[in-house]
Amino acid sequence: MPNPHPKIENLTSFKRVGDRDLGKVIGTRYPLDVQVALLQLKDSQGFIRGAVEAALRERGLMGNDDTAA
Repeated sequence: MPNPHPKIENLTSFKRVGDRDLGKVIGTRYPLDVQVALLQLKDSQGFIRGAVEAALRERGLMGNDDTAA
């Protein structure tokens, strides 16, 4: 049940990482050995986000600047 009296300051459409807005969550599943390695990282979400962005840029699916979407 939604909060009938939400705090306005908590109502944001997107979270931010640094100076960039984050969009919707896209869930992925990994083989167990990959999962174990990722869980050892301090910032696994940041690592995955960076790896995916690098791969997309390498394939020409994103621009080379940080603001490309």
